[in-house]
Parts: sequence; C-alpha cells; structure tokens
Amino acid sequence: RFLGLAEVAAAARERLWRQIGPKSVRAITAAALAWDDLELLRPCYWAIVFALCGPPGGLATSKLGLGGGEFEYLQKKWPLDAFSKVAELASERSRRAHAAPIVDGF
Repeated sequence: RFLGLAEVAAAARERLWRQIGPKSVRAITAAALAWDDLELLRPCYWAIVFALCGPPGGLATSKLGLGGGEFEYLQKKWPLDAFSKVAELASERSRRAHAAPIVDGF
C-alpha cells in the first residue's frame, strides 16, 4: 500500500506501532487514516479509547484530535465514522470471545 510496496508498508506499520504513545497517537492515527491502514488504525483506536476512558486529568479530547464529530491532524479532517470498521471488528472479536462454546452431541 505505502508506495505500492508491501514490505515498506509492513516495516513502517511495525515501527509506528511501537511508537504509539500519548504524544504520538494523534500523528500516527492520522497516518493510519491517510493510508487506509486498518492494521495500524486498530492500536491507535485502542490507545485513544484508553486515553478517553482513563483517569481524570489525562489527555483532553482536543489533544487527541477529537472534536466536532471529526478527527483532525494538521488541518486534515476525517469523520469519526472512519473508525467504524475498527470498532466493528473489535465488537465482533468480543462477541466471539464471550460466546458459549459449541459442543457437538449435547
């Protein structure tokens, strides 16, 4: 995807994934959204959720790039539904993890 080279995209994704933190999550999330990279967007999504649900005094929504129903970074904006695919995948994983096991014959 990145420059049309899968190896470059995988290396960039891995490096950025390791750098996700309170100060970098906004920029890395913008990169994931710009590249339409769900694999990179997933940990960004969870970092933002963690920051929003964390103890009081954490990062403000504006510092995370959230406001007015949009995610913003350096004057580029994405609607919050850009995160919907990641949220759906998380919801599906949770459903599967909490589903009763299938037992044949009983």
